[in-house]
Amino acid sequence: LMPPIRDITLLSILFVLLPVCVFRPYVGILLWSWIGYMNPHRLTWGFAYNFPFAQVVAILTLVGFGGLILRERKLPKLPSTLETILLLMLWCMFTVTTFTALRVDLAWPRLLDISKILLMTFLTIILVDDEKKLKYLLIVIALSVGFYGLKGGVFVIMTGGKSRVFGPGGFIEDNNALGLALNMVLPLLYYFGRAESRYWLKALWLLTFF
Repeated sequence: LMPPIRDITLLSILFVLLPVCVFRPYVGILLWSWIGYMNPHRLTWGFAYNFPFAQVVAILTLVGFGGLILRERKLPKLPSTLETILLLMLWCMFTVTTFTALRVDLAWPRLLDISKILLMTFLTIILVDDEKKLKYLLIVIALSVGFYGLKGGVFVIMTGGKSRVFGPGGFIEDNNALGLALNMVLPLLYYFGRAESRYWLKALWLLTFF
């Protein structure tokens, strides 16, 4: 039997990067976004398939964020923007409607899932505090989702469009959910393609956009 090369490769990459999340929590945000959007572990067939990579990265990033607070001796604040306030209000509404749900036993696990996502979202808002960091975050998101557009596009051409293209899992597992996610990253793919000066990288961006 062949060893699970994909599993070993993915696990090796992550375990090299995991300590960095503690010392550089912003890197943890990038890593968590990559895992959350692309679900690379769902491209494996062995022990890595169900490994909770996102949870491990999130915990270490929170530890790193706590260390950042101790080093700077101050608590970072969320930007006082309308979007941040609305997002906090949405979280509160989710909590209230969970308590009043017809099936509370089914609603609580969903609230827990969305709370984890929103917690990391607010952490992202705090840590992504300059243009360069925002650029790298958007590149990670665009490539993580765009990968399935490029891979799926090649698959459709090779098979004559006989089969549907599904996502890797999570919130974009369904073909329609994947289609929506691809539509959402189209402007990012086009922007980075137009802004790129290196020809080969520009071609890759625009090919993925196409």
